Amino acid sequence: MNIDTPHLIKLNSFSKELAKLAGDILNENFGKKISIKYKNTNDPVSSVDIEIQDKLIQKIKNEFPEHRVLGEEKTKKQTDSYSDFMWVIDPLDGTKNFINGLPLFASSIGILYKGIPVAGAIFIPWPNNDQGIVLHAFKNSGIFINNVSINKSIIKHDPLIALPGNFSSNVDLGNIRVTGSIAYEIAMVCLGVFDYAVFFAPKLWDVAAGYLLAYESNKKVFRITKNSGLNKIFFPEKIEPDPKLISGWHKNIESNKLEKWSMKIILGSEENIHPIKNYIYNSRFRIFK
Repeated sequence: MNIDTPHLIKLNSFSKELAKLAGDILNENFGKKISIKYKNTNDPVSSVDIEIQDKLIQKIKNEFPEHRVLGEEKTKKQTDSYSDFMWVIDPLDGTKNFINGLPLFASSIGILYKGIPVAGAIFIPWPNNDQGIVLHAFKNSGIFINNVSINKSIIKHDPLIALPGNFSSNVDLGNIRVTGSIAYEIAMVCLGVFDYAVFFAPKLWDVAAGYLLAYESNKKVFRITKNSGLNKIFFPEKIEPDPKLISGWHKNIESNKLEKWSMKIILGSEENIHPIKNYIYNSRFRIFK
């Protein structure tokens, strides 16, 4: 990776500013009547989603006109220029929570270079800060909250974990929480609130910032994939660390290919993911059909 530290610092600073802007818009509109449309019968998009994405993309274009941008919501402002730098935006992850007045949501801005996360920021509401907080980082920086470096996890008495809502098990894997926002749950793992989180079908914009934040908070992202050869007889799935988000990157990779990106992943530290790792390896229930 050939990016000098000053440039990484600039990317980090700008992504943090964008996340703060997104948070300001979310705070301003939370609890108010907003217009809502549906991409499909179970996938709402609000006027706030569109407003945030359009404003963030415009600011990225002004500051880094040569960079590529991919957002969850398809808008006229989205760009498909060819570049090894790509900004991946989820303007509001947890739209259902937001429009129903539940303060569990996030805004996520990740920056990839040749498919590898190098900087990113996530805004989340936070009870002792009226304006919410921004978790942000760049490659090999450690993780920050509003410019303050953090290296201590929250003291826990009984571990919390995040699993998909459709996950069922008769094995005690921990105290399960389902928040309705992947980016929010990633933030909880990075802060040490959750021991780990499992996602069966995240999209690129859900995890682009979270990948980088996880590694900078001494966590890892593990891909769950099908095993091969004789191993698949006894262990149909394999679980391996995955620091690179997009394999086979090329700067003119098609947006429709990126929009279809999805991977089963576990996010957490090596020692904390043992319960779910053992369950996947030993259970008769297989997550791949």
